[in-house]
Amino acid sequence: MTPNADELIGDLRKLIAQIDSVNGDIKNLTNDTHEVHRTIKLTKEFRKELDTLNNISTVQPRTSLITTLQDEIKQVQELESENDELRSAIEHHQQVLEIIMEKYREQSKQLKRINILESIFRIPIDDLDSNRRDYLLAKIDEMALVMNKACEIDENCLTKQERMIVQLKQENNRIRKLLLHK
Repeated sequence: MTPNADELIGDLRKLIAQIDSVNGDIKNLTNDTHEVHRTIKLTKEFRKELDTLNNISTVQPRTSLITTLQDEIKQVQELESENDELRSAIEHHQQVLEIIMEKYREQSKQLKRINILESIFRIPIDDLDSNRRDYLLAKIDEMALVMNKACEIDENCLTKQERMIVQLKQENNRIRKLLLHK
């Protein structure tokens, strides 16, 4: 069996087609290999840049961030302390005001009783003995002094509290601005 020329040509064509197919596969593999190599190279460059950025960013910002946080913690603690002082001042003011109001109520009740007694007996104030009249006038003066003192204390406390509230609001605004800018 000798191969004839047509069979040889047919076999050659098949081999050439197979070689072309293998060459196409080799080109595809070469392209894929180049793409993988390029991706690996880009990944390595990215990692190097990322490591460089991480090294740069970890040194400075951490120390400045820690310092900033410590300052902010101090400011918050100061604000909390001031708030506690304000709270205690308000409580003290309320206690003083309650005592004054209690005294005022007692004096008012006493005055009402005296007025009721006077109306029952219908004794004009001029007819009362001088000791009783002096006592009543002294009580009225004492009540007026207590009320005046209460008003003064109340006004002083209110102005102090208003000033402190304004200062705290300003300070809170400054801290907010600082925190927002950072």
